[in-house]
Amino acid sequence: MLEDANIKLGSVATDILGVSGRAMLDALVAGQTNPAELAELAVGRLRRRKSDLQPALHGFVHPHHRLLIQTHLRLIDAFDASVAALTSQIEERMRPFSDTRERLDQITGVGPEVATVFISEMGADMTRWPTPDHAASWAGLCPGHHQSAGKHKSGRARHGNRWIKQAFAQAGWAASRARGTYMQAHFRRICSRRGAKKAVMAVAHSQFIRCVLLAASSGNGYQELGGDYFDRRNKKRSTERLVARLKTLGYKVTLEIAA
Repeated sequence: MLEDANIKLGSVATDILGVSGRAMLDALVAGQTNPAELAELAVGRLRRRKSDLQPALHGFVHPHHRLLIQTHLRLIDAFDASVAALTSQIEERMRPFSDTRERLDQITGVGPEVATVFISEMGADMTRWPTPDHAASWAGLCPGHHQSAGKHKSGRARHGNRWIKQAFAQAGWAASRARGTYMQAHFRRICSRRGAKKAVMAVAHSQFIRCVLLAASSGNGYQELGGDYFDRRNKKRSTERLVARLKTLGYKVTLEIAA
């Protein structure tokens, strides 16, 4: 073993706390230093890279290194146990709202975690809000309206509920990558004019409104409108825009309705 080299497991393994990485770290703590034997602990796709793993596992590990690795692994295990215990309690408390959470989970980008945050912060009774827009305003997921002397100034959203805003901001980013969906089309439509951050908040607002509507409904599920929704909504305008684009590229366009 080289005494002047560092172990660089992270340069080969994407997740050093995965099954393979954790097994190698535990072996290092136990005193194993042979790179070939450590590389044999790899499983799955990482096993195909044993030739890269051996040089990455060739280095010095002193007793104080083992102590630090062991200490960090114990802390990680303790945090994982705490998260598992809290998750179990959350699942137990969410059981009466399981139907509502399943309906919310159908919305593009809104997973069980975001649905749980929504129910925890907003409750399951939507009758307290006059309209879904009132609920979005309270949560801070609607555009601001700052007007003075007839001039529209900042459109920055109000503070609102920080937990809901954080959860739906993440849901908005997730929806922006969902191919062929209404939410992604909504994101791209606004992103081209206003930028990605404003587009994400617009998607989050749309997701939130649908959460309110589904939570208030008795059993209706989420209806996906499709990625071509805006083209179908105004077919003439979409056609004119695409034809104009082709003309600017130097093409002569003749349209004919397909049979």
